[in-house]
Amino acid sequence: MEQQAQATSGRIVVLAVDGSDPAKKSFDWYLDNVHKEGDNVFIVTVGELAGKIDLGFFPGKYSDDRIKEIVQQAKEESTRVETMLADYVDSLRAKRIHGEGRQLTEKNAGQAICDFAEKNGASLICMGTRGQGLVRRTMLGSVSDYIIHHSKCPCILVH
Repeated sequence: MEQQAQATSGRIVVLAVDGSDPAKKSFDWYLDNVHKEGDNVFIVTVGELAGKIDLGFFPGKYSDDRIKEIVQQAKEESTRVETMLADYVDSLRAKRIHGEGRQLTEKNAGQAICDFAEKNGASLICMGTRGQGLVRRTMLGSVSDYIIHHSKCPCILVH
């Protein structure tokens, strides 16, 4: 009980991950360079299908087969995300670091991560970057760009 209280009395750190190599690199970099004893770590991710499934308001917009396909994709994505988060949390526990995984479901990943960090009183957000070029980042946007510009706490972007 005392260890639990001690673990949650430190900083709250949000590590944003997506299953990519840059996300794993940022996780490892945080552990090697930033982590302090007592940090409470949240591993957060926004599933790739979050907000992308639009069943519409009109009956018959999708066939029964298409709806079954969408449901199957959602189940597979949920399983993939749960496994990924469990692997990260297991890595934390192996190092005796207090932490937990959270799957966020909002459509805008950057906003979801910023909102989560603010709601939970995060002291820091750490994330990787995929190194998109300027044109791609400008056209498509970037989760890391959004977080850097909208977060109310300091951010570390590992490249």
